[in-house]
Amino acid sequence: MSEVDAQRQYHTDAADRYDEMRGADADEDYRGLDRLSDIIGQQQMTPILEIVAPGRGLPYLKNCHDIRDVGVEPVAAQREKDCGKGLSREELIDGNALILALQDDGVDFGCAFGALHHIKDHRRVVSKTCWVAKTGIFSSGSHTFGEGSAVDRALKPTISVLELWQSFNLGMARGKGCNHFQGDRMFYSHSVFGEVPVVRKTFPALRSVTTTGSTGPNLYRQPPHITLFAGQ
Repeated sequence: MSEVDAQRQYHTDAADRYDEMRGADADEDYRGLDRLSDIIGQQQMTPILEIVAPGRGLPYLKNCHDIRDVGVEPVAAQREKDCGKGLSREELIDGNALILALQDDGVDFGCAFGALHHIKDHRRVVSKTCWVAKTGIFSSGSHTFGEGSAVDRALKPTISVLELWQSFNLGMARGKGCNHFQGDRMFYSHSVFGEVPVVRKTFPALRSVTTTGSTGPNLYRQPPHITLFAGQ
């Protein structure tokens, strides 16, 4: 079974209990949703696209704003579960985040909450989202350089600068394509800051904020979770 098929099988089997399994982990993304909600209110954006796991973001945003929205979710069981949260089948579509069959500038805003670290080629997803978004994008997710002990956080940037990150990841994953396993759930090494070079080509104004707090001024080495807002 391929990594993609294994991911989809996991989410099919876990659809009914997925929200409960996330537990406190979801709090970080909901803090990000609060920030995006403020931005939507300020800029009066209406068409919103959410990439994968839309059962968390879109119902929350619809409850706060009068928006037109579309969510992309490739797992049928997860779509059925999320349609029970007030989303219609027109709003929650079967799709692949690596393709995004939407028009360029087809939505005001694209967003992802705790989703990109489950996708191997997450930079491609971000690039596709930038193509279809007219006003900007918002990403809330893991930041691998802020995870681990103080020693880990000090060493990781050095490993990256020396262009040894791929070898380091393979070693941590024991030669497997995925970096972590939790049951059958797969994770890939991911940092929201890694999306900056891709995003900046389309949306040059970037702002980043931690959702978990930081003990110092350097967001690159401190928090394990970051939100990135990019606009014109």
